[in-house]
Amino acid sequence: MAFLDKLSKTLSDTATKVTEASKNIDTKQIQKNLTQTINDTASKVKDTASSIDPKDIPGSLSKMASNAGQAITKHNEERKETQKTAKELLNQQQSQQSGMTVHDAMTVIYLLMSVDRNYTAEEETVFLSAGKEIDTQFDQNKETLITECTSLVKEAESGLFEQNIHDAVAKAIWESSSSPDATISGKLMIWNMIAAAYADGICTNEEHNLIEFAAKELKVEAEVILEMESSMKTLLAVNREEDWLKDSTKPYAIVHPQMEELENRKTNIMQGIQALLKD
Repeated sequence: MAFLDKLSKTLSDTATKVTEASKNIDTKQIQKNLTQTINDTASKVKDTASSIDPKDIPGSLSKMASNAGQAITKHNEERKETQKTAKELLNQQQSQQSGMTVHDAMTVIYLLMSVDRNYTAEEETVFLSAGKEIDTQFDQNKETLITECTSLVKEAESGLFEQNIHDAVAKAIWESSSSPDATISGKLMIWNMIAAAYADGICTNEEHNLIEFAAKELKVEAEVILEMESSMKTLLAVNREEDWLKDSTKPYAIVHPQMEELENRKTNIMQGIQALLKD
C-alpha cells in the first residue's frame, strides 16, 4: 500500500504543477502562431507543386532510368575495351622475343658444345651443318668464326668456367638484340641449341643449364623448351629403332612397312616443331 500512496501523491503533485503553469500561457497567441505556421507551410507546398507538371513525372523517371542505363552500358564498354587493350599489350609483350644474328647464333652453339668441356665429333658435325643451313657465307666465314669461338672458350678457363660461358652467351644475345640483322628467332635459336646438345645422344647438365639460361635471355617460355626436348628425345628413339631394323635379319616384307611407319613419325614430329617455331 505504501507504494500506491506514494504513486498517488506523485500524480497529484504533477497535476498541480501543470495547472499552475497553464495559468501563465497565452492560448490566443499560441493559436495565432500555429495558424501562421500552417499557412506558410501550405503556401510553400503549393508553390512547389505548381512548378511540376504531372505529365512530366513519368517522362522524368524514364529519363533518369535511361541515363542510368546508358551510364552502366558505357562503363561496361569501357571495361571491356580496357581488358582488350591490356590483353593485346600482354600478347605483344610475350611475342617480343629477342632475335639473334647468324654470327652470334653460331657462337652460342659453339659455346654450348664446349660448356661441358667435351666437344665431340658428333657435335662438331652438327655445328658445321647448322652453319651451312643458316649462313649462306659459312664456308668463307667458318675459320674466322671458329677462331673467335675457341678464343672465348680459352678466356672462360680463367675463373669459373661455366659462369664465364654463360656470360659470353648473354653478351652475344645482348649484342644481337640491337642489331638489324637479328633474323634468327629466339625459338629457332633454342631448337638449334637443343639439337646440338643431343647430337651425341646425351644432353649434359651443363648443356641443359645453358639452354635454360639462353631461353630466359631470349624470352622463350619454359613450356616451349619442354616440348622441344620431348620431340628431340622421340626423334632419337625413332632413329635408334630405325638403326635396329636396318641391322635386323627380318624379311624385307616385314621391315619395310615398319621403316615407313617410323619415317612418318619423324615427319609428324618435325611438322610439330615447325608449327611451334612459327607460333
